[in-house]
Amino acid sequence: MFLSIIIPVYNVERYVRHTLDSIFSQDFSENDFEVIAVEAGSPDKSVDNVEEFSTCHIC
Repeated sequence: MFLSIIIPVYNVERYVRHTLDSIFSQDFSENDFEVIAVEAGSPDKSVDNVEEFSTCHIC
């Protein structure tokens, strides 16, 4: 089974990092799921947090 997790990213600067940490700490293999962050012009730094997480997590 392949799982797609879609996260709406709008004014969630305070929560998005915790959300991503929680998703990636589950017992799933990273080959079994994808995370899609949908940005909708958020005025806060939500997108910056997602981008920072993605570059740190890939390393």
